[in-house]
Amino acid sequence: DDNLDVLDKISVLGFTTPLTLGWFFSVAGTEYCHTYFWIAKDLAWMQGWRKCSLFFGLSAIVWSLSILYHGLRTENFHEIWNFVALFLWLFANFWWMIGEAHDYEFPYKTPVSDAHATTSTLLLNCALCWLVFYYVVILPFNLFPSSKSSLAEYDDGQLQPRLPI
Repeated sequence: DDNLDVLDKISVLGFTTPLTLGWFFSVAGTEYCHTYFWIAKDLAWMQGWRKCSLFFGLSAIVWSLSILYHGLRTENFHEIWNFVALFLWLFANFWWMIGEAHDYEFPYKTPVSDAHATTSTLLLNCALCWLVFYYVVILPFNLFPSSKSSLAEYDDGQLQPRLPI
């Protein structure tokens, strides 16, 4: 039942049981699924399954929009700001991978991997600068505060320290 109270659910290794379709679209679910897509992309790439890798890479990029959706829905500016860096990182890696896959699949055509690597480097540098600016300027001065209720949705309370603090 999707209407079970959150307190009635049990968390095991990050999965909430009973597992429902709604979990995949929850804050934690979208982040976990995004990670699973990216791991599948890397696994396929390491196995040489380039088309499968492209599929999972594109799936991770598209699925990451659900992370943006939750940030916008809850007006959590911390998540929105970090999403921009995440998206730049994902796209830069995917763009680099497309260049490598192209040169492998079409060895007699003009190589594009160097151009893709250069663009990817620029995107990754932009992501790094974006995060540095956030953590050095915006966060310390609380220029874009998020409400406590929006922050609470991201704190699922599943991680408990083993040692007393």
